[in-house]
Amino acid sequence: MVTVAVISCGSVGTQIIQSLLRLPQHRVVVLSRTPQPSLTSLGAIVHPVTYTSLPELTTALTGVHTVISCLYTFSTPVTISSTLLVLQAAQAAGVSRFAPCEFSYSRAGNTTMSLYAAKETIMDAVVASGLECTAFRTGQFMNYLAHGAPREGGLAGCRDFAFIVDLEKGVAEIPGMGEERVTMVTTQDVGRFVAEACGLERWETEMGMGAETTCYNEVVREAERVTGRKVEVMYRSRDELERMVEEEGDEGRRFYLQAMLSVAKGEAEVEMRLNELVDVKTTGVREFLEMWWGEEKGELVE
Repeated sequence: MVTVAVISCGSVGTQIIQSLLRLPQHRVVVLSRTPQPSLTSLGAIVHPVTYTSLPELTTALTGVHTVISCLYTFSTPVTISSTLLVLQAAQAAGVSRFAPCEFSYSRAGNTTMSLYAAKETIMDAVVASGLECTAFRTGQFMNYLAHGAPREGGLAGCRDFAFIVDLEKGVAEIPGMGEERVTMVTTQDVGRFVAEACGLERWETEMGMGAETTCYNEVVREAERVTGRKVEVMYRSRDELERMVEEEGDEGRRFYLQAMLSVAKGEAEVEMRLNELVDVKTTGVREFLEMWWGEEKGELVE
């Protein structure tokens, strides 16, 4: 039995925890700032912790083989200091494997999106620690396509806003030419992929995953087929997005524009290596759209 600790239980972390709990070969430990009675009731061992106490973190990680960090904040200094302390605690506790919080585009995307700069600093520290490690890369979460859907549940804990394609309003603001490749996956499938990866004998340094690699022009075409409604499309060139990023003063909006720019630069495509290593049945874009925007009731396995 492998003991796996998941650090933080936001949208992605919760999906990983729930998937791990379905696999009897794993013992699941959760580190969280607050008690999580719903996870405790499912069988997880929850340790409420503060991410500033090395002794507290070390005690919580004692006996753990694998750490999956989903710890990330919109404060770069806080993210770095908290994660590096968790890493230090993992070393002190004798942890063997450590996966920092990536769960996004290719590594190049981390340099385009300023709020993701911490990912580079953290990954360098994890590699230097000598622990076996990997970068779980996911591309784009298609859950955001469920924003405004007639049925609830498609967001699966993701923030409730539209990214690039807003089917509620019937509009899309597409980066680049719309033909740039984008890997897409649901957070539920990410949870299943990562849970299965915890059973691998050896981790590769990069283990991307996805349901399919497509482009936003095709996503719009699929949405129109499923909804029977025309989507009004506006294109933003790479040069235009770069100017918009420079002129934007609001940090949240700037991050949104940087994510669009990353798509326009082709950085949202990831190599789906983990698909070759583990067996996970994924939900594709067309199926996802039909679940939440089509005539049948949406229901993804939790």
